[in-house]
Amino acid sequence: MTQLIVPALPVERVQYERAYVLGLEAMMKVIRQLTTTEKGQQVPTNQFPVFAASYDVPQALAQVAVLKAATNRLKVRPIQLIVTRQYVTLRFQLQAAAGQPVWVPSARALWRLYDGFLSNLVGSPFST
Repeated sequence: MTQLIVPALPVERVQYERAYVLGLEAMMKVIRQLTTTEKGQQVPTNQFPVFAASYDVPQALAQVAVLKAATNRLKVRPIQLIVTRQYVTLRFQLQAAAGQPVWVPSARALWRLYDGFLSNLVGSPFST
């Protein structure tokens, strides 16, 4: 990301670090899954990972219209917006034509996708 977002308060910093570690672990799992090789060679695929960002939003159901409007203003829009009583989840995924391999996944490419989706949220109501 192009912006450093590390809270200064100890409790918030612990929460941030926990979320960072969970994100890192999830990305490493995705990288292992999508960069598997067949007979020593990486295979082109049409599969892209799904990235999800969840937020604690008190009375989220009462704010559905506002949340939908905010997602419509994002440069990269989520494929799904899930709103429950207390949480909002945005799910992002690139869509490829069914059955046609369009890329060869690499750790670098997956990190760039992840960074792109996160950078997409900077400056939006979802970045706080």
